[in-house]
Amino acid sequence: MSSWVTHPADLGTPIVMSGPFLSPTSDRAERPVASPAEKRNWVAAWTGLAIAAIWIAVTLISVYAPDLVTGTSQDHVPLAAILAWIWGVLASRNVAVAILRRRRSPGVADSARLLAIAVTTIWTICMILAVAGPEWVSGTSPTRIPISAIVAPIIAVVLTQLAIRLIKALDNETQQPAGPTEGGPSPQARWS
Repeated sequence: MSSWVTHPADLGTPIVMSGPFLSPTSDRAERPVASPAEKRNWVAAWTGLAIAAIWIAVTLISVYAPDLVTGTSQDHVPLAAILAWIWGVLASRNVAVAILRRRRSPGVADSARLLAIAVTTIWTICMILAVAGPEWVSGTSPTRIPISAIVAPIIAVVLTQLAIRLIKALDNETQQPAGPTEGGPSPQARWS
């Protein structure tokens, strides 16, 4: 089946088009298939967002978290600024390695998106806790130890690693075939 289609930009040059034409309501028209390069771009963007969220949180913790105040002269030591960078490096490495190891898996774009959302949430909460969290005050010339500014980034690294493992487990679960394997009953059938 051929039909002549002219477009104003073609200046009247006829173009022959054949084959099934997709309507705007067809299933293929609604869900275009992304190319591998486009998927890689999305993976890179989501991974970049996750790492950027970590470093924005680390920077805000370093600037706005309370200082360690100690001694009779009330010396200020920016302990959160000294320590938060270490935990930011570890979390960034964990995120980058997790995505790089799964870069060839079919669902890596969805995994990267979920991981970016989880990491952004974790480190935003970490930043809020580190900046506005409690301090430990002791002694007559008060020593102020910013407990939350020290502990929150450590907990955020642990939660980031847990999120990576959870998303990896979800990926492995979705890639395995559903139903019983060939050559035998399903595991549930053996126990009933």
